[in-house]
Amino acid sequence: MIRNVAQAIIFEWQQEGWRATLKLCLETFVQFREVYVMRQWLKKPIPMVKLRAGISIRRSTLADQALWQTLVPAYRARRFAQKMRAGEVCFIALESGRVIGIFWAAFTHSPSVQQIPIEIEPNEAYLWGAYVRPDHRSIGVATMLARTVAQWLKEHGYEKTVQLTEQSNTHAVKLALGAGNEPAGQYTIFRFLKWRWIRFHRVKMLLPA
Repeated sequence: MIRNVAQAIIFEWQQEGWRATLKLCLETFVQFREVYVMRQWLKKPIPMVKLRAGISIRRSTLADQALWQTLVPAYRARRFAQKMRAGEVCFIALESGRVIGIFWAAFTHSPSVQQIPIEIEPNEAYLWGAYVRPDHRSIGVATMLARTVAQWLKEHGYEKTVQLTEQSNTHAVKLALGAGNEPAGQYTIFRFLKWRWIRFHRVKMLLPA
């Protein structure tokens, strides 16, 4: 446990800086979140974007465990393996032999779905774990990962997706809206150690900040 926390703190410091590291430390004990529930129907064609030369995106497998550690700490790579063995799907963006971005999809009864305050339908996938290295942001990697995952889901018979987007993360909110997601509600979540309080609010319309 202590080793995992230490790895998480070091990773956050190296990737995101001291502000994100301080937030991570505080959220170990107490957490306040306001998240939008974003849903998207997969009926329309999904346009792809062109990435710069040298960047590729593919579905990840358990053989990539060592590769994941070019992006996340070892303990998180082990958790990724557990999620994948439980049937969750992962796509990664690669450049120069390292992972620069990652995106996950989970399904009914998947471990990740059991951890969220909403229920999903059999024809729906829950999108989570989107992350792009700071030095590779704003060049279309996150957009292409999201659309590649959506296209894969569409080809495998899924009709819609749902994701939880932090209200304070305006970039992620804009990305979700730009991808065709619509706000279906908002959750306010307060956690102190293992105690949680959750409240749902309806959202009629959401405009990019």
